[in-house]
Amino acid sequence: MLRPKAAGGGRNIETGKIITALAAGSAIIGLLPVLPSHNVLLLLSLAAMLLLCCNNAPLILVALLCCGVVWGCLNAWQVMAPLRLLQPHNRAVLLRGYVISASLHDEREKIKTVFRVTHVGGEKYRVPFNVTLDWNNRQYPFCAGQRWALSVRLRAIHSRLNEGGFDGQRYAVSNGRVLQGSPVSYRAIDMRCGWRQRIIDQALQKLPSTEGRAILIALAFGERGLLSADQRRLMQDHGIAHLMAISGLHIALAALFGWGMARLGQLILPVNYNTPTFPLLLGIVCAWGYVWLSGANPPALRAGVGCTFCAVLSLCGYSMTVRQRFQWVVAAIVLYDPLTVLSQSFWLSFTAVGCLTLWYWLLPLPENVRRRRRFFPVRLLHLQLGIMLLMQPLQILLFHGVSLTALPVNMLAVPFVSFLLVPVILLGLLLQAQIVWAAADMLVSGLMSLLQPLPALWFPASGTWAAFALMLALWMMMTLLCRWRGFMGGGVAAAVILYSMKVVNVADKDTWHLHMLDVGHGLAVAIERNGKVLLYDIGNRWDGGDMATMEIIPWLRGKGLEPEGIIISHMHTDHNGGLRPLQEAYPGIWLRSPQMGDMPCIRGERWQWQGITFSALWPEKATASPGNNASCVLMLTQGRHRVLLTGDVEQAAEGALVRLERDGLRADVLQVPHHGSNTSSSALFLRTVAPQVVLSSSARYSPWRFPSGKVLERYRRQGAGWHDTAHAGQIRAGFSGAGLRIVEYRTQLIPRWYHAWFGVGGENE
Repeated sequence: MLRPKAAGGGRNIETGKIITALAAGSAIIGLLPVLPSHNVLLLLSLAAMLLLCCNNAPLILVALLCCGVVWGCLNAWQVMAPLRLLQPHNRAVLLRGYVISASLHDEREKIKTVFRVTHVGGEKYRVPFNVTLDWNNRQYPFCAGQRWALSVRLRAIHSRLNEGGFDGQRYAVSNGRVLQGSPVSYRAIDMRCGWRQRIIDQALQKLPSTEGRAILIALAFGERGLLSADQRRLMQDHGIAHLMAISGLHIALAALFGWGMARLGQLILPVNYNTPTFPLLLGIVCAWGYVWLSGANPPALRAGVGCTFCAVLSLCGYSMTVRQRFQWVVAAIVLYDPLTVLSQSFWLSFTAVGCLTLWYWLLPLPENVRRRRRFFPVRLLHLQLGIMLLMQPLQILLFHGVSLTALPVNMLAVPFVSFLLVPVILLGLLLQAQIVWAAADMLVSGLMSLLQPLPALWFPASGTWAAFALMLALWMMMTLLCRWRGFMGGGVAAAVILYSMKVVNVADKDTWHLHMLDVGHGLAVAIERNGKVLLYDIGNRWDGGDMATMEIIPWLRGKGLEPEGIIISHMHTDHNGGLRPLQEAYPGIWLRSPQMGDMPCIRGERWQWQGITFSALWPEKATASPGNNASCVLMLTQGRHRVLLTGDVEQAAEGALVRLERDGLRADVLQVPHHGSNTSSSALFLRTVAPQVVLSSSARYSPWRFPSGKVLERYRRQGAGWHDTAHAGQIRAGFSGAGLRIVEYRTQLIPRWYHAWFGVGGENE
């Protein structure tokens, strides 16, 4: 192994330690609450230079770590640089560049399209960047490679943030797309489609019009827009979603395909041409060709870098263990793109390879089983068993559940996709022959026909289960490493962990929480105590989706909670939109609302739940279709704590409540009526309630521009502490004997620089 000398003539430092220290420093950006300023980075660079002059290996490693931090932060600042283009009052910006997203000849009017910006305002931009556009596909059809001049209203990325939910901001930053926008004018510069689009169009013409067509397009070109919701659900339920998107596995298979083609070619060449160099080079060419076909998205680029680095190590003749090679490749990927540490796909791939490396070291197969072909099923079972056992903690944390059919299905699907389907797809790309694409479609149809009859044995699991799975995996590893002593030590550690979890749960019984989930424009509140939960309103719905599926159910599963009941304030879709998916997910759940036919939520109703008293203050009677002023208003009381939930009541209903309740309306916490509309939150109502804290459910980019500036001023004059989901993400109010504590997701629960409010500080448009 290469051992360059440390600066200053100090101790020798292995190359592996050097790149690992640099990569570890770069990876720290994933944990920073704020990005250090350029002045701080300059000081850190100077400190690193001084440490590099020391005749001390540990200090040199610290210097390299600092260099890695600087490198990672500079990359992050570079990705954030396009935010400077945002204009006040959302004025349009002139952009020139080319389309990256491929056209799949979709008939939808608006399509999310990735556009590469090369010029801004007529001048060449220093570092081109990508932006996500809502492209008018019907009026201005596009294809990959076309060059356009666009006038675009840009806005910063901003995602909903809830525990257990999809982190859209982290995803966007990891992919280098921090701006989104809507073009207001289009001017074509060059309408010719690029080679990638032409290849896709040829494939689309030859592909049969079957259900498997969408899967083949996703596997061949990384374009998943044609996949139906049922196909996505089927893959997730059976744990094979990782096989149906271009990832490191597929790029590696493309490299292996190229290597195999070169080896076959060498059979007819003279012996002196039979060297490992040509197969390795052709393998890398095929890998990068597949990366290009996939649209060069960041996960594919990272996989291409990893394959190339492995090939370079082999060509240079490095003699390395599997662990060392794995360490070097991961470090190289992180140094190539430090923001890769924000990518969920990177951690899944990294953990999977690391787990397999550990598994084969801890529990290797006998020599005869590794060599003989008849033991291939045993080797496959051994591999899948290792992945299943060691990946469970991460899978539960990320997906809030486990597929009980994943092991048998993957034993069939992994070799099927790896050694049959992907090679046929690559052959189809190479030959563009209809018979090859028909064969690929038959393979996909066969796989789907085997999966569809299988029951969806999806076991929802929470973070507690992840801790248990991690504990089990650690116990198993200790036992394999230390035999009897490891078994005993693992048992003691497990007992300590279980006892600690029990102590934490017991200590938490006197506390209850109210969670206002971040559901954009709408409302969803969860009341949690003793591991039980009730829901007050359940977010919006729209064509093709709803907030219950996207945010509420993942939040419940992530926390290991099953709701006992739902209270709907009124029958507007931004408050009851998630009812059907919640009732399907939790069939035994009860429902209260002010609508006729449901369990009543009208004035005079009163009940106890987990020691909390629920008192319905409004409306006075049930109606057929309750609107804003017929919202179910609830007062929650427990000990000295009082919370007022108001739905969408407006000033008329507020006035009636003041006349009916007077001092009975006083509350510590108030849910802001009607998202902060100027038609609600009258001064009289606020003086009567006199809240210490107010919580508002609002969206940043909302056409209604809630909350109103006048309403905000009223609350400020009242002296109430204001918290809204647009700025805070999920808001958690904790009630205990010690008092009230408010925790915001964006700034307190998981404070990260990539969760910041990007763009103009006060906008809520």
